[in-house]
Amino acid sequence: MQIPFAEQIVSVFQGNTDAFTWSIGLILFIWVVAILWTMKDIGARTHSVWIQILCILLVGIGTPVVGLPLYRLLRPTRYKWDRMWWRESLALQIVQCYACGSRNPLYHDHCVACGSELTTKCKECKHHYQVHYEYCPACGAPNVEE
Repeated sequence: MQIPFAEQIVSVFQGNTDAFTWSIGLILFIWVVAILWTMKDIGARTHSVWIQILCILLVGIGTPVVGLPLYRLLRPTRYKWDRMWWRESLALQIVQCYACGSRNPLYHDHCVACGSELTTKCKECKHHYQVHYEYCPACGAPNVEE
């Protein structure tokens, strides 16, 4: 006579040993750590709350064995801060206009969009530098209008 499926499951859990309990605990610990790591990683990769929730559910429901490799394949490849305008600006030597916000090449003295001044000339050494600097980077003279 065959034992029903529910009774088989109950019999497995009634006769559990310490090794069985520890292995279930270890699996649950790895699962929780995978979910926490996914939360941190996807939070650093996208601003979209819906994508973050979807990825966390993928790892949470799909287990670390299936969900984590799928998440690693589907996640955005770049971090949020890799796409910031100032990183691109530093690499391309671009300065942002403080009047209108448009981006201009570093060697321009005036904004191409609004015409406002991007650089100023030091009164002491006649060195050109950006308008927002408090002091001249060449001689240290203050950038003060008199």
